[in-house]
Amino acid sequence: MRYPDWPHRLNEFVVAATKREFRWAEHDCCTFAADAVLAITGVDYMADFRGRYHDEESAEALITAECRGGSLFKHLYKLFGRPVHGAMAQRGDIAWYEGCCGVMVSNHAVFFGQNGYLLVPRRRKRPDDPYVKFAFRVR
Repeated sequence: MRYPDWPHRLNEFVVAATKREFRWAEHDCCTFAADAVLAITGVDYMADFRGRYHDEESAEALITAECRGGSLFKHLYKLFGRPVHGAMAQRGDIAWYEGCCGVMVSNHAVFFGQNGYLLVPRRRKRPDDPYVKFAFRVR
């Protein structure tokens, strides 16, 4: 369950996170999304994964092993339930875009990767525009 002051906690988390550099297992797309959830709920859904990988290859191997051959998307489904369409996403939800997880902050989701931060809208204006495909509700 989200803390009563979760919007403030989410804002503080995102501001602080944008000052950090990318580092596998410490500050990557998964830890970014998980740390946002931790900030607003106090639940660390990534506790079993932290510190157990050091690059993209070992991260994928860990996901495959821990998720019994499944994918990150399937693992998020198991943890948070059926995803909603990105247009239905709300602040604090985990966003999904092109195999990465991020966090909804308003009408956009913030994603973090090796090339920095990316804002992706929850809806597209034109057919070729990028948009958040799915989101997992964080309650």
